[in-house]
Formats: sequence, structure tokens, C-alpha cells
Amino acid sequence: MDSIEDVFKQLDDIHSSLVESERFMPYNYNVVIMWGVSSIIMVLFTQTIFEMSILYGVIFLIFILGIGWIAEYIMTKRENQKYDIDRYTKIQKFTESIFTFSVIFGILISLLLAKNMLISYIYLVWVFLLSLSSYLAGFVVNSKLFLRHSQYSMSISFILFILTLFFDIAIFNQIFALLSIGVGYIFIGIKLKK
Repeated sequence: MDSIEDVFKQLDDIHSSLVESERFMPYNYNVVIMWGVSSIIMVLFTQTIFEMSILYGVIFLIFILGIGWIAEYIMTKRENQKYDIDRYTKIQKFTESIFTFSVIFGILISLLLAKNMLISYIYLVWVFLLSLSSYLAGFVVNSKLFLRHSQYSMSISFILFILTLFFDIAIFNQIFALLSIGVGYIFIGIKLKK
């Protein structure tokens, strides 16, 4: 029979291999709800702020996204502590870097679109980029709901983007962003928390 020290050593080895696994990602679904609320705030105020000043618009986006990142970091750290993990797992680092690059690209594209007075396209860009990041997260946490929502949101953003080239449907882009990313993320977060 193994000694108690051997059993604890084996458990520690299993824990270490799980944390270093390419697929293990503790996930706090409150993060999704928080990003949904942040998205609603951004959708409701982005156009008005960008019309006042492009600089204010960029500052607004960075401010809201910065608060979101800090909140996500705190929630992720708490979730990791439940598994006795003191740092991000490999897959958490990977998904965070994809999200970070998507957000930086989104801010730059928003700046370019606002500069050229194409503000209605900003919503579609953000829906697509956030849905792409969510698709990755859905794959990692193995959530069919997350995956389907992301696929539908990306597809509809493509369709609306094309329609916006021919018709004046700017208000639909804003409504779609509000429902897809804002309300959609809140719904997904609540549903997956159960």
C-alpha cells in the first residue's frame, strides 16, 4: 500500500499536469455577463461620443475595455484559486492574447471608421471581433451555446455589412450589436452559470 506521502505526490502530479494541459481553462461565467453589460454601455454611447470627438471616442473605448480587463483579471484569478492555480494556465494566456489583439485591432479600426464618418460600421466590426474571440472561448470551454451564438453573430454581421453597403440600415447595426453582444452575452453568462 502506498504511503500517504506517495498519494499526495500523485495528486500533486495530477494537479500539475491538469494545470499545464493545453485544454484546461477554469472559466468564470460572470465574466461573460460583465462583458455583456460593458457592451451595452459601449453600444449606447459610442456613436454620440465619437461624433463629439474621435479622441473622446477612443478614450471612452479604452476606459470601458480597461475596466472590463481589470474585472476579468480579478474574476479569473478568483476562479483559478478554486483550483489552487496561482497563475494563468497556458490556454488562458492564449485566449487572453487573442482577445487582446482583437480589441487593439477593434480600437484601431474604430478610429479609422470614425475618422471617415463611417460610425455605423464600428458596431459590425466589434460584433465580428468579439464573436470571433467568443468562438475561441466557446471551443476551449466546450460550450455549444457559446459556439452557436458566435457563429450566428459573425454570419449576421457579414450580412449586415454587405447590406449596409447598399442600404441605409445603420440603426439595425446598432440594434444588432446591442442584442447580439450585449443582451446575448448576459443571457449566455446566466445560462452557463447554472
